[in-house]
Amino acid sequence: LVVEGGPGTGKTVVALHRVAYLLYAHRDRIARSGALIIGPNPAFLHYIDQVLPALGETGVVLSTLGELYPGVRTTELDAPTAAELKGDRRFADVIRQAVLNRSRAPQNDVPLKIDGTRIVLSVNEVRAAIRRARDTHRPYNQARAVFAKDLLKRLAAKLAEALSLNIDQETQAGLIADLRHSPDVRREINLCWMPQTPEQLLADLFASDARLKAAAPMLRRSDRELLLRDRHSAWTLSDVPLLDEAAELLGEIEVGQSARSADDDAQRAREVAYARDALSSSGMAASMITAEQYVDRFATADAMSPLADRAAADRGWAYGHVVVDEAQELTAMQWRMIMRRSPSKSMTIVGDPAQASAPGAIANWSTALAPAVADRWRKTMLTINYRTPQAIMDVAAELLRVADVDAQAPRSVREGRWPIQLRRGTSADELANLLSEEAATIEYGTIGVVVETSRLAAVSQLADDLVGSDPRFGNGHVAVECFAIGSVKGLEFDTVVLVEPTELIATSINPAHDLYVGLTRPTQRLVIVSDGALPPMLAKAVAAAAT
Repeated sequence: LVVEGGPGTGKTVVALHRVAYLLYAHRDRIARSGALIIGPNPAFLHYIDQVLPALGETGVVLSTLGELYPGVRTTELDAPTAAELKGDRRFADVIRQAVLNRSRAPQNDVPLKIDGTRIVLSVNEVRAAIRRARDTHRPYNQARAVFAKDLLKRLAAKLAEALSLNIDQETQAGLIADLRHSPDVRREINLCWMPQTPEQLLADLFASDARLKAAAPMLRRSDRELLLRDRHSAWTLSDVPLLDEAAELLGEIEVGQSARSADDDAQRAREVAYARDALSSSGMAASMITAEQYVDRFATADAMSPLADRAAADRGWAYGHVVVDEAQELTAMQWRMIMRRSPSKSMTIVGDPAQASAPGAIANWSTALAPAVADRWRKTMLTINYRTPQAIMDVAAELLRVADVDAQAPRSVREGRWPIQLRRGTSADELANLLSEEAATIEYGTIGVVVETSRLAAVSQLADDLVGSDPRFGNGHVAVECFAIGSVKGLEFDTVVLVEPTELIATSINPAHDLYVGLTRPTQRLVIVSDGALPPMLAKAVAAAAT
């Protein structure tokens, strides 16, 4: 189900009520698999957690896109063009080719020495083993075991011939064991087919122009230059679906059963020793519980940890239902990542194409959903705005018209008490006076200040100082929160202060969409502060709404 509606129409509330209903009506199914709610930012998820705190007790995972891949938590952004490239559907093919390129035959035959006996690993033998492993269609790391086994059999036959041995099953097993312990053989197998993690694959891919060109021949050199970076760079939001794509193709790195058993035994021995010391130091050494029982009890407790915790830590977890809010911002690669979390495709998708502003976002629902569900989806429209007064929505609607955005602004149920305020004065002192006046006007509630990113830290500090010292903020009755324009989707405030709108959209991919989002956050008052000229589209919208 797609729930589409403009600002303030209650899309999120509808989605949450639907989840609550499904958790009740299909308790058995969802209790086993849980539900996933994906929001645009941590502030939005905090709001959801406050509205429906019971969700956390019924197997619901709250996550941003930057947290969907276990072990990674990021809000870092790529440059817009790089983000658009990484979000393109074709990057799935790039990752697939990058994985294929990690298994390769040597350029020449390789001489090997096995306990003094010389044999030759031929290029053709390696190629044949690679083909056989790939033909299994197993993930890369699982197919590696097939490759290694095939190659070891071929080498065992050569070694038997060199030693003038009759090759039977027992002899072959002994020779393969010798080959496994040979440094030369281990080196060559790894050079031909090295185990890979998604993190290693992506770090190497973006650190090498040669690797990137081989995996993405369709990219121009200028495009590759946008993607190249140091291999130790922090992960970005656009990297997360690529890591997920790579994980799907690579699979887990297999560890031999004997190695796993030895590791498990060693870990248990350490835990028992620690438990014995803990019981002794606490005077419980003579109690009814042994160190072994103590360890087993906590192992059981871990296995019984809340479903939401286990689901969030498991990349392959299949959720019973998935909710995606602000879904108009998703790229093709992000959609692929999300669809893997919902094999049943039981989903509630919430969004407003008129608010789309992310690089590479697919704002058309058919284009976004068709690869995964074809036409097995339906859409419902919400057209009434319960948040923003009509006086403010008049300006927002005119902005859509002036900017030729193909969307209809929702109709507000309230006229509102205050007209839009146009102010000058963006210095620290002037902003402080403005915020204090707004606090005195609304008396209770939250003021949201939207500023250009370079101003964010200074204005946030200014706001914190004011709230703690100015009595007009009513000892915490009025709060002030500061955001960049890209971080306010899904949020609402009693008063919104837009500081220098021209600065706010200077680097926007969709300036009209970003302004539309900023204009539609208030529940009561909107103040636009600028020492310079307003963006032409905003100036025209304000003038048109006034007449």
